[in-house]
Amino acid sequence: MLALNVLRQYYESHVLIVSDLDSKYAQGSAGRRDRRNQRGPMHTAAPGTLALRASAVTYPGSTEHIRTVRDDLRRLLRDCPIADEVILCASELAANAALHSRSCLPGGTFTVRARVTPGDHAHVEVEDNGGPWTPGTSGPAGHHGLDIVRAFATDWGIEGNRATRTIWARFDWPDRP
Repeated sequence: MLALNVLRQYYESHVLIVSDLDSKYAQGSAGRRDRRNQRGPMHTAAPGTLALRASAVTYPGSTEHIRTVRDDLRRLLRDCPIADEVILCASELAANAALHSRSCLPGGTFTVRARVTPGDHAHVEVEDNGGPWTPGTSGPAGHHGLDIVRAFATDWGIEGNRATRTIWARFDWPDRP
């Protein structure tokens, strides 16, 4: 019981949940902000100064929305030292969902969930509308999106079936004790 109270106190004082309202898809026209100053190197803070952050946003199932996925994640990962790697891999996974699953059909969607545990790891997953899947082999003429995930993620996996599929990746924080 004591452990539960301690966990609840920590959660209430340290956790910032970034909801769908932070995405332009939930905000409508209010989500269209000037993004000119969001480019460039990401500045990182000391790991101890960050709080747990999480997000889950559902996007229309087309590749036109991959840029918005990156922009939304950039805000969530703003102080994360592995933000560029996480954003790159999430962008690849979202593009795969929009191109190779039933999410690309009219009315299809895909959901991107991300969580940052400062000083420990970042976790990202993309859930799509499923469909047939034959794991491909990487060759000189093949697509290499999952090869990028393999290269940067500490661990990754695929769960689901023809109805829905989730691809997730974990990225351990650099210099983790």
